[in-house]
Amino acid sequence: MAATEKSLLAPSKLAAILASGEDGQMIRVSGQQHLPASAEIVRQRLTQMHWLVKQMPHLARVESVAEDSARFVVRPGFSFLRGEMTVYLQRLTESSELAWQMEVRGIGSSAQAVVRCNLQEDGEEACQLHYEVKLEQVGGLLRTLQGSLLRAAVDKTVQDFLANLQNSLGPSKPSQD
Repeated sequence: MAATEKSLLAPSKLAAILASGEDGQMIRVSGQQHLPASAEIVRQRLTQMHWLVKQMPHLARVESVAEDSARFVVRPGFSFLRGEMTVYLQRLTESSELAWQMEVRGIGSSAQAVVRCNLQEDGEEACQLHYEVKLEQVGGLLRTLQGSLLRAAVDKTVQDFLANLQNSLGPSKPSQD
């Protein structure tokens, strides 16, 4: 049976948490980010798996990278989640949007998420990245966390990824009013 969904307030300026199951297992984080590159350039970069993996927060090492998948290890910086976690990233074939399936495994913990993105031009050399991260399943020790703590961890990870993405694309140009 599906968990009952309820609306929640966003914990940050850029991300809005849309829904959460009562047991904390289903979390959706969405928002948008202005990026200092055209939608074409951003799409091209986000489809290059080796480049995408380098943007991951807390990246410890890359184990393998193929055209549509990667396996890498992260060391999350959360006090409640120490040690290494292995991430399996698989690009999903979608027509107009970018999408990935993520499976995360650590000692005594696991999670599965789907990430979807759309790009919209925002001037000549800029675009808006619209994203949604849906944490579909958590297991092990992650299952014991309060929903608010897990939501904050997802939001922080998304914000760190977006900061890495923005930095790697180059500085934003000042607007000319």
